[in-house]
Amino acid sequence: GGSARATAPLQLRGGPVHTGSAIEFLQLEAMQRAAGYGPAAVPYGGHGYGAATASKAIYREPPLPEFLGLEKEGRQRLNGLAVFQAWLMPCLIFSGMLSLMSFSTWRDHRVQGAFLQGCALLIGLAFAGKAFVAHQRRGQGDDQRVSDQPTWFLFLAVTCLLAWLAGLILGSSNYAALMSPYYDLSAMGIAYNVSPGDLPGTRHLDASRVVFKEGSRVAEELSLGFKDGTTYCVAPIVAGNGTDGTKLASFDYWAVGINCCNPQPPATFWCGRSDLTNPAAHGAVRWMGDSARSFFQLAIQQAEAEYGYQAVNPILYTWTQDPVADVEDMRSAGMDFLVGLTVKFAVLQAIFVIGVIFFLSPTGLQSLGQWKAVAKAASGYFADDADGPALRASYDPAPPEGGGPMAGGRPGAVRGWG
Repeated sequence: GGSARATAPLQLRGGPVHTGSAIEFLQLEAMQRAAGYGPAAVPYGGHGYGAATASKAIYREPPLPEFLGLEKEGRQRLNGLAVFQAWLMPCLIFSGMLSLMSFSTWRDHRVQGAFLQGCALLIGLAFAGKAFVAHQRRGQGDDQRVSDQPTWFLFLAVTCLLAWLAGLILGSSNYAALMSPYYDLSAMGIAYNVSPGDLPGTRHLDASRVVFKEGSRVAEELSLGFKDGTTYCVAPIVAGNGTDGTKLASFDYWAVGINCCNPQPPATFWCGRSDLTNPAAHGAVRWMGDSARSFFQLAIQQAEAEYGYQAVNPILYTWTQDPVADVEDMRSAGMDFLVGLTVKFAVLQAIFVIGVIFFLSPTGLQSLGQWKAVAKAASGYFADDADGPALRASYDPAPPEGGGPMAGGRPGAVRGWG
């Protein structure tokens, strides 16, 4: 008839000790469940049998109040400025590191460049530190309002650090492949109206772009290649139709290329940026690569022995129609590479941000909860739980006498998820 007093204080897990009656305790428990948190009842066979007892109440997580501007005030609303900052910060770090490493700033100002790299890295590490601190506060239960901030700060930390690393790697690649050759070639001079018979060739050592006299051509019939797995091809540049090596004391201007010739006579040669049969092509860009230079020298020595001519001061070139435009194209390609990667990264970062917002939306959280439930059930959630035996007992009490739908019980009932 009357409300019986509990023999021992009752306590909800994570909550204060309740010293009132058992009925008052259950009323408090029902109010908490109606609010969206508190001890989760575990339906058993659809009959509500086996619900969590008061002494072993298992709490649902409180509803997520915030995540990067998702504020809970009656309903969720999106903080557009916070989302924009989440997208913008990694993009700025990526584009900054990509630009720093792509241009001559890093080569000419190492100390200042290293300082900028360190500042960008500290931004990502700062977010990682805030994620750790927020996680510690969550674990200590200091403030439920920060329950989602570790995830947000971790997202910013990961994306900022990845942006920093990707910017360094891709920027260095852009500099090595395109911008460094452009800087080296553009720093040298241009020689116009050069005759292949002008000797010695060292007269034009300071020229990276050479425009030969009209009629100059690559002597394909005097070409040869040195094969060492890779074929290093060489052919002298001659004036008009002259092919007889005895007419010149030395062939000092050479068109070169890799894997673009027949290494042994009868000779064929198709190296360069322009077709050898193009009469408008009579220009050349200086070959700047050092790794292949020694192999080209061996190919020239082999050609000297094969054809009986001399190459006293050979200078290596890539045959082309417009050497000045070709060098400027390197700069344009480097800029296109930088702009294209920046745009692609911005789009990818926007996709990540949108994905995280959806992930923490009610729909996403519901899906996540379902997957967590399946994963816990499949892995035997109680197997490694220190309270496993007691929880089993609280969730799977003995079945009622006389059988019924719960007769026989079920060992190892799974804990309920919110």
